[in-house]
Amino acid sequence: LREKQKVKQIYGLLERQFRGYFRKASKKKGITGEILLQMLERRLDNVVYKA
Repeated sequence: LREKQKVKQIYGLLERQFRGYFRKASKKKGITGEILLQMLERRLDNVVYKA
């Protein structure tokens, strides 16, 4: 639960947005947690912020 809260805060997500990303990540083949983080890292606002 704390990790989920950290991720939501770091990436500026609401609960509903997080659930959507989690659903998409769980449907893909592979490790769900890693896929979820990869999807979040690819978001445009995150890419611009890190650059």
